[in-house]
Amino acid sequence: MLLFKPEHVPLILNGTKTQTRRFWRRCRVKVGSVHQARTNMPWQDPSGHFANIVIHDWYEQTLAHMAQWEVEAEGYRTRREYMDALAAINRRELTGWEEVWVVDFEVDSVPDTGEVTDAT
Repeated sequence: MLLFKPEHVPLILNGTKTQTRRFWRRCRVKVGSVHQARTNMPWQDPSGHFANIVIHDWYEQTLAHMAQWEVEAEGYRTRREYMDALAAINRRELTGWEEVWVVDFEVDSVPDTGEVTDAT
């Protein structure tokens, strides 16, 4: 399971956000594995599961070494915009020299919500 903020859901579902950076001590995913993408913990609200994502790659990186294409793969236009969002999500100030795990992913499937949509 990988947790995301609600504002990232549409970016993930439309294929704009294809990377996530995490402050893990060690990598917690494997290439080829499929994980639930959630907006909350399952015991809080089971409806938080919005997609299954497949992991394509992972690597360590210093935040200061992010390329512009990586900023865009995170779903942001500028490095400053991304760094401000990451600091708010993690509730900490960032210098840019923090080491993070970068996870490349894509949506594998979206769970059936059981909703009926009008196809006309």
